Amino acid sequence: MCYFPLDRERLGRLIRSCRKERSLRLKDLQDENISSATISSVERGMKNISFEKITYLCGKLDLDVDQFSMFVEVEEKREMKLRNQLNFIEHSMDLFGPDQGLEQLRSFKIDRKSRWLAQYTYLKGRCYFLKQNWEKAKRQLQSTLDLLEAGTELESTNIKAACQYLFAKIAMEEQGDIILAQNWIDLGSQSFVPGGDRGEICYDLLLLKAKIYTGQEDWEKALGIVNELWESLDQITNPYVKVDLYRLKAFFWCKQGYLAEATSAVFQGLELAKMCMWREGSVDLLHVLSKIYIEEGDFESAEKVLLQAATHKEKNSHEYRMVQTYLSLGNLYNYQERWSEAEGWLRDAVRKAKNHTNKIYYVMALEALGDCEKGKGEDGEALRTYQSALEQAERHRFVHQSKTSLMKAIQCQEVLKQELTFRDLERLYRIVVQEKNELLTTV
Repeated sequence: MCYFPLDRERLGRLIRSCRKERSLRLKDLQDENISSATISSVERGMKNISFEKITYLCGKLDLDVDQFSMFVEVEEKREMKLRNQLNFIEHSMDLFGPDQGLEQLRSFKIDRKSRWLAQYTYLKGRCYFLKQNWEKAKRQLQSTLDLLEAGTELESTNIKAACQYLFAKIAMEEQGDIILAQNWIDLGSQSFVPGGDRGEICYDLLLLKAKIYTGQEDWEKALGIVNELWESLDQITNPYVKVDLYRLKAFFWCKQGYLAEATSAVFQGLELAKMCMWREGSVDLLHVLSKIYIEEGDFESAEKVLLQAATHKEKNSHEYRMVQTYLSLGNLYNYQERWSEAEGWLRDAVRKAKNHTNKIYYVMALEALGDCEKGKGEDGEALRTYQSALEQAERHRFVHQSKTSLMKAIQCQEVLKQELTFRDLERLYRIVVQEKNELLTTV
């Protein structure tokens, strides 16, 4: 009997690796003393295989089990080299884009039993995510989660939390499903291991949740997260996260009337966006800067800033930013009663937002266009536009927008001397009940 410090899973991986290195199949090693099924069981670390069988198989591969610790050390070095190569590909992808990342991954050889297979599939999923190939991204990310479910060895890598973050982003960008996105964010936060790799994922998750609350106009929850992140500003190394945080902090300072602080945050964000050449981040900050100028009553400066943001349309890969720019210009002109100028921008916003997956922009653009039509005295057209906004808001469960669209539609009906329908009364009842429940919850 041969005794040695046997870690069956490690030894199984080592035996499989040695067999693969020699380009041998399972049946190439089988004989009257050991079957292909037994060899497979050894490689999978099964505990019901006798030491004699394992020793016999090691002999066929010229592995001396008495030198097991040395073999483990060699295998650990090989695994570490593999991990370093994957880390290099990840950084290369961030620097040079997903196409180069995919090219490197396709030429990368990895054993299907490698402990780093989950990182490999995660990187492929992330590449497809960056290319906005949602279906392929979801397949690779789900494969990663399935692999991670098999064990806890890679918990500290935070790959699981990173996958769940990307699933949340996909839910927002592909489906416009806010509830699903929030569920994925919660799962990611639960999976996150403090002190592990990819430590910035916790900030990504919080920032995405703050954006969702801001979009829902749930100001209290959004501001709580923004303030929490702001306290960690010096610890955040990802410049894109910082730019977004400067934008949100400036937005809330503006809402609170701290216009000087808001302006300072915008320009700090713009400087950082310029350093990392992030045009889209600059456009987002220009939107906030326009709001600050509007609060100051400087409509001319607000218009200039938004027109500058509109010049990025050919370079901007995210359609919703163009919609936001057109919508902001339309709302500015609405406020100034420059109806014909407003209508042009708002019709462009409606046209672009209609095809966007996140229908919140479509609802907002329809509402603003309705405001323009009402301002022009076209109450019948405005009513139809508000009703379209209401239908979209209800279909996608946008509670705040459902309420505002309904109230605006009712105002038009009053002007047109139209009686409220039973459905409108039912909608009003639901809003009253919901607001009562929210008040009771707050109390």
